[in-house]
Parts: sequence; C-alpha cells; structure tokens
Amino acid sequence: AGIVLLSNLFSAVGAGGSNQPQPPKLVNFTIELKAFRNNVDAFSWATSDYVLGIELIDPDGNLLALVDPNGNQVTELLVDSENSGVIMQAFNRPQGEYKLRLKMKNIFNPLLYYPFDQPRFSVFLNGKPEVNPHVITANFVDPNSFSHEWKIGFQFVDIILVVK
Repeated sequence: AGIVLLSNLFSAVGAGGSNQPQPPKLVNFTIELKAFRNNVDAFSWATSDYVLGIELIDPDGNLLALVDPNGNQVTELLVDSENSGVIMQAFNRPQGEYKLRLKMKNIFNPLLYYPFDQPRFSVFLNGKPEVNPHVITANFVDPNSFSHEWKIGFQFVDIILVVK
C-alpha cells in the first residue's frame, strides 16, 4: 500500500509542474486608419474637416502609446483632405484582442454635412479590412439620437481587432 501512495504522490506533483501557462506568442502587426471628409465642390470652399481621436488598448486593458517614426506621440488624425490616414505598426506585441477607440474630437463647421457625400472611415488590420467603410451619420432632427455621430465628443463603438 505504501508503494501506491508514493506513486500517486509523484504523479500529482509531476502533473502540477506541467500546468504552467505558456507566455503569449509575440507578433508584428499593422493597423491602418483611413478617413474621408466630404467635399461638395471642386474648389474645397464648402468642406467640413474633422479630427478623430485615436486610442489603442492591448489585450490586458493597457492604453498603448502610439508614436510616429520620429518618436512623437500620435493621439489624433486630422481629416483635412478628401483622403487622410495613419498607419500604426506594432512589433513584438502579444497576440489577442486589441481595441481601437475612435472619438470625434472636433469638426470645423459641424453644421455642414452632405448626405450624398458623407464623411467616413475605414480600418485595416495587416492590410485586410475590419471596418470598410463606416459612414459617419448625422441626425440634425434629433441630435441626441444614437444615429447622430456628426458631433464633437461622439465616442464610436470600440473596434475589436483580433491579432493572431
């Protein structure tokens, strides 16, 4: 009976040592945010530029610092041409679900909105579309409506990016 007891004890200790969680795999990835603003005439006299605030949150809930190639922190995208964009690159980051959080920080002349040429943005992960495109909607009849995104301070739904 003593041999069986020692055998069971050895098995339990051996099994407990192999339950160490593996560290997450580290990967490189690229997130591209492209945005478009409306331009109703060829001379750009009647346009509405806007600013999107950008935050990237890692799988552990930490806010990541986004920097440009010169090391300057990037927190927003000024959409002041018909097509604007920013590319975010990550190196040796853990796999998992990242959240891209966008917020309408400013609109230059928020009362200008053209239903036939709506402002919009797209998000790509490693060149593949995740959001393509999201039309920024306006509802001037009911500015408190969930469909009225064309206002300063509007927080868009977090975009979940599954990095593998």
